[in-house]
Amino acid sequence: MTPRLAYSVGEAAELLGVSVRTVRYLLQQGRLGFCRLGRRVVIRQADLDQLLKKAYVRPAQALDVDVPIRPVTRNMKASETAIQPASECGATDPPTRGDVQEN
Repeated sequence: MTPRLAYSVGEAAELLGVSVRTVRYLLQQGRLGFCRLGRRVVIRQADLDQLLKKAYVRPAQALDVDVPIRPVTRNMKASETAIQPASECGATDPPTRGDVQEN
């Protein structure tokens, strides 16, 4: 089976995981290329690839998903803004059903 060269607006939206309205907005803004075949609008695979390449944001720092991120407030010192393990920032496990006391 040969790969598809182009997709409809609805198919492109499904591939990107966004709404049809978002794809139409990208087309209107000129951020996503397209071809017009009669009255039909089709989006080339190459244009989808280019959109994703332009929109890619390189992460500044790899985050460990198991470590909670402390919010930064105005009163914090610079050393306190670093990501700390849950045990160091005073986090506790949520109560279990047996720990909850009813009145």
